[in-house]
Amino acid sequence: MKFLLTLLIQFNFNLNGDYLLDRNSLEEYALAFGQLQHSFLDFKISADFLVQQPSQWDKRLLMLNPQFSFKNAFIELALLDFQAQFQKGLVFSQLSDFQFRKLRYVRGIELTGKLNGLSLTLLSGQLASYDYENFLFLLNNDTSDVVRALNLNYGKGITDFEATYVRLNRKNMPESFSFQEIYGLRNKLSMDWGRFEINLARKWGVDPITYSRIKGLGVNVDLAGSFDGLDLGLSCIYYDSINFWNYNLPPVITEKELLPNAGNADKGLGFLGAYGFGDYYFELQLASIVNLKDDNLLNPSLGKAYQEGYFKFEGDFGKFHFDLKGAREKYLRVEPEYQKLLSYYFETHSKVDAKLPTEFSVKVTRNYEDSLKYWMTEFTGGVDLLKDLTASFQMEYASMKIPRFNNENFWANFELLYRFENGSLSLAYGKKRGGLVCSGGVCRILPSFDGLKLGLNIGY
Repeated sequence: MKFLLTLLIQFNFNLNGDYLLDRNSLEEYALAFGQLQHSFLDFKISADFLVQQPSQWDKRLLMLNPQFSFKNAFIELALLDFQAQFQKGLVFSQLSDFQFRKLRYVRGIELTGKLNGLSLTLLSGQLASYDYENFLFLLNNDTSDVVRALNLNYGKGITDFEATYVRLNRKNMPESFSFQEIYGLRNKLSMDWGRFEINLARKWGVDPITYSRIKGLGVNVDLAGSFDGLDLGLSCIYYDSINFWNYNLPPVITEKELLPNAGNADKGLGFLGAYGFGDYYFELQLASIVNLKDDNLLNPSLGKAYQEGYFKFEGDFGKFHFDLKGAREKYLRVEPEYQKLLSYYFETHSKVDAKLPTEFSVKVTRNYEDSLKYWMTEFTGGVDLLKDLTASFQMEYASMKIPRFNNENFWANFELLYRFENGSLSLAYGKKRGGLVCSGGVCRILPSFDGLKLGLNIGY
């Protein structure tokens, strides 16, 4: 009886579900995804699942990715569908992000041996990638690519050292030309006053069309220090053709997590300064990523580029909590609809602790999009109607109709959210603008949506 009770206690389950109904086309999008997981002693059995049933029946998708793992003080073993990342993604990254709706798996085996701060990992398997586009998950890899990897990691005292070798064989190329390989080193030194980290990678391979030799180089350096409440950080990147068939994820240095050239031709510099005392916090962040062919880091003009500058303030004033942010963002050819977009905006988010707890935010933006000049204003408000029931409203208005947003200039959306013991249920109706969103250097353009959305989240 105790054995069965132990099994039940260590069972975990989470489910996320969405139902969307477009008001104009009447197209439906039904999606459910989540994970089943059971742990017992040093063993864990889990399965990620996804069920997609849209109106377009040829876009239906059913996914079940099981995993078995074992872990103790000396050995780690993963079988079937698992996730892995080496050198913070610069050399290899197959990690899923359900919130961003990006799914990555290795179908094979991973074995790690550990002793006195030293670990050695061997990995072998095929690769599966699911991306999200136009409210639909798509399988963008037929899992024919085979990867072999060796990773050595040592962490003790102030040192964290990592060395990696990854070899990829592509089945759709002649065997003598099919290999691609990437290897690298990462070393981090952590002291009382701060840390220094350098991450290096080198890629060798064959062009899939001309079968000529190709090579790439990736460098990421971070320096951070802390002095009497003042935190300072400096980061730089140099990525020359380091994209490893989208099976790695070079680290980003921008808050927006945007890498304009996807690791193929990026160089940049970032700075972060933060200071806090009492109930107040200040932060300044500056970053610029330009094309490798551009010699001007401050005023780029060649290829794709992105720059950002933020100043943030956070503080409490009695029952009021304020978050203030002023920013400048510059995009060069990041999206196909424009050549240059320069945005200046001011944003405030406030929370009032009253009988009906209330949150609201206001964002005012001045955009210079090629020859267009326009203002955009966004207002979001929320109020706790009951202990477990929240109502929120979002409205966006532009001073002119914008071509890349379907020649529209007004969007409004209303949502009710009910929270219960192990999850939440939401109902939303209205129009959302869409636009560019990024996570970890991967970006996509979300389409606008006008209609009804039901959401369900359950976790045990």
